[in-house]
Amino acid sequence: TKKEPMSSSSSLGRLQLVAVTFILPYLIGLLLSPHLIDEDHFSRHTELHSETTTELHSDESSVNNSQERKFVSKCKDFSNILPSSLLQGISLSLHQNGNVDVCGSMMADLSVFEQALESFDKCVTTLDKYHFESWLTVVMNHRVTTCGATDLENPVASGFLGFCDRGTEKTPILLDHDYLVRIPSTDSLPCHFHTREGLRVTNLKELKKLLETSQTSPSCDAKNESSCDVQFPSLDLYAVPAGRVFMFAPKYVGEIFEIPRVKGDRGAPISLEVLSTKPRVFEIYNFFSRTESTNLVNRALKEKTESHRIKRSTTGAVGKNVFSKRTSESGFDTHGKVSIEVKQRCFKILGFDQYVEGH
Repeated sequence: TKKEPMSSSSSLGRLQLVAVTFILPYLIGLLLSPHLIDEDHFSRHTELHSETTTELHSDESSVNNSQERKFVSKCKDFSNILPSSLLQGISLSLHQNGNVDVCGSMMADLSVFEQALESFDKCVTTLDKYHFESWLTVVMNHRVTTCGATDLENPVASGFLGFCDRGTEKTPILLDHDYLVRIPSTDSLPCHFHTREGLRVTNLKELKKLLETSQTSPSCDAKNESSCDVQFPSLDLYAVPAGRVFMFAPKYVGEIFEIPRVKGDRGAPISLEVLSTKPRVFEIYNFFSRTESTNLVNRALKEKTESHRIKRSTTGAVGKNVFSKRTSESGFDTHGKVSIEVKQRCFKILGFDQYVEGH
């Protein structure tokens, strides 16, 4: 059947019904609410919301302040040892072990040093040498991007970290291998760092001394005087991969490496003169005295044990074969006072910071 159109009077009636049902109760409630509900209820609700919001912001602020206080408490001596004024304008120039050329550099930056500390539980001022070397590896990795393991097809880590950790097959296991502190973010092994003369940098105070010295020793090449026209403070550090030993990086024949930290003949400082760069050959001055050499010879002559006494030199790793063309004789003094002193001296020259008998 066909529906008839709704009349205007019918529509008006429906609107009146909606008004009575919904709008009229709302108006009545609006008029009566001040008498039924305390006005303070609304103000307290507003205040409560405001307080809650303030507490949330306060909690966030307290977390940030707590983290900042934790860092300050953990590293309260950090900025005292390495103040920003000391770091200003100093470049850290990084060499790969045994290489003359700089592979990358960064400006000494307190914020970068502090950022690298976030991965460690202790402040660098209290770290042992293995944690310190791990921290310094992280610092260099943050800013130096051109010192990667370019000679490896598949390095275990990217960038500088891949140079420091050469992988299981290319990392010799030295006596202190188990003490190495891996990089927290990658679980890779760290580098250790040396000066041009082989000094192993093992703590923050040593780093500070080197930075102070670099401020008064502009970086330039003694063989190329023109390079000294523009003088700038720079600290050269030589990165040595885990499991490897330091190698000197001679530039030219006749170059001198002064090693004042190692005393030789009658307390005189030892120095090395480069005789050849490839292979590396050095003449060592003041390594030991005539008195020390006489002592070594006399002890060897008195040695009675079969393995150490003076006798015909042999050849071969096993069997100790006598070769007719090798006519020398040899003997050993391994545990005498002078022999141990000479061995310790040798270790220091080669960049070892400690001597281990039987290494």
